[in-house]
Order: sequence, then structure tokens, then C-alpha cells
Amino acid sequence: MSTNSSDFKAFLIASDLINRFDRSSRVFGPLEVEIHWTAWMDPGVHTGFAMVVYASIPGVETSDSATADRDVVEKHYRDAMTRIGIAGWHAEAGLPGQGTCDLVGSTVLAIHHELLTGDEVQQVRTAVGRIRQLGAIFAETTSWDMPFDAYDNDPHLGLAGIGAESFINLRNERDAAYLSPVRVRSMFQYALDDEFGVIMDSQQPGDAKTSFSDIRMKAAGLYVPGPDHVRDALAHALLAIRRNG
Repeated sequence: MSTNSSDFKAFLIASDLINRFDRSSRVFGPLEVEIHWTAWMDPGVHTGFAMVVYASIPGVETSDSATADRDVVEKHYRDAMTRIGIAGWHAEAGLPGQGTCDLVGSTVLAIHHELLTGDEVQQVRTAVGRIRQLGAIFAETTSWDMPFDAYDNDPHLGLAGIGAESFINLRNERDAAYLSPVRVRSMFQYALDDEFGVIMDSQQPGDAKTSFSDIRMKAAGLYVPGPDHVRDALAHALLAIRRNG
């Protein structure tokens, strides 16, 4: 399983975990754990992009102000993972054993992040291609056998959705690089609607930076060194998970 890696093929190894959950639920019955995914970008001349596969417990309230008994949450995951033969799943995933960044009823299973370079069109094409590949994996699991409109018009997409950091123009500039986030956001928004029928979500830059600061990310073992665009994209993904489950 891949964490904090720019190797997308390695990240897709998480599909085996999804399949094992699926097979186990047919053998043992409901595991009281659902697997979802989300993808977020921080657009610009170079664009930060992050995808997170995560598990949640149905019925646990998810909101910025909600709290949950972490021991109870962790026990659910430990029991589920043991039943499908991954007793030390936190260690295998390279994740801390005490939960992840106060995500209430959810916990991270696998992370992919990268800095998208090249021209703006190519950046969007790469992001959409990643989304298409991961969505195809989820389409093959019975966990997603549900009404078409259950998840924002796309049965393969989790509750946290797909989104991009918002852009607020605070300066009187027309520089091409300065306005790059606007163009990338617009192309990404159009591509999601045209390709998947998905409405792009949006979050304020300050919300992600405040909720998942560098200090908190380091404490959770999820800090991404290098360009802050990548860290910001991951912070947005985690915030969306916390808000929506």
C-alpha cells in the first residue's frame, strides 16, 4: 500500500484492500466499515493534487465540531482488518496507530499526492486520468452497489467529493501566472462535469491551512515536504473527509 508517494501505480495497490473488504463482507457479513475516496487539487502554474482512500463507520457524525471516541473508532477498524487478514494494517499502511488528524469517524487507508507540471491542459488531463482509474477500481466493488444519485451523481465517488481550492483575487493583476489557478480550476470543473457528471466542490485556502496545519500534519505522520501546493491539496482532502465523511 502506498502512502506519501508520487507513484500512482503503487497507490492503486490499495485496490487489493478494497477487494479484500468486499470479499470479507460477503463471507462474514457487514463489517460496519465503508471505504470511500476523495480527490482534491490546489491549482496554479504547478498544481498540487492529492487522492485519499479512507474508511468510515456509518452513523458516526462528521462535522467540524463533532467529536468521537477514538478508541471505539479504532476498535472497529482493528476488528475489520483482523477479519480480512490484515492484523497490523496501520503499520502496513505506514500510518500512525492513533488515528489520523482528528477525522472523527474516518481513518486514512492510502494516500497519493503529486505535483502536476507541464502546461495547464496537461495538468487537468493527468488529474482526470487519475480519477478515472481510481473510480474504475471502486466500480468493481459491491460496496458501491447503491442508488445512482447516492454520491453526487456518481456511484463510484465517496462522500468527500472531488474539489479544488477556491481562488479569490485580492490584487489588481493580469499576469498569466497569477491567474493560472483560475484557468486550471475552470478546466477541471468542466472536465468533471463532462466526464463524470460530477459537480466540483470548493474550499477556502484558509480553512484547510487552519484545520490541517504543518504542525498537525507532522504529528499525524502525513506531512509532505516540498512545494506547499501538494501539502495544501492533501489538507483540502482531509478537511473534506472531516466535513462530509
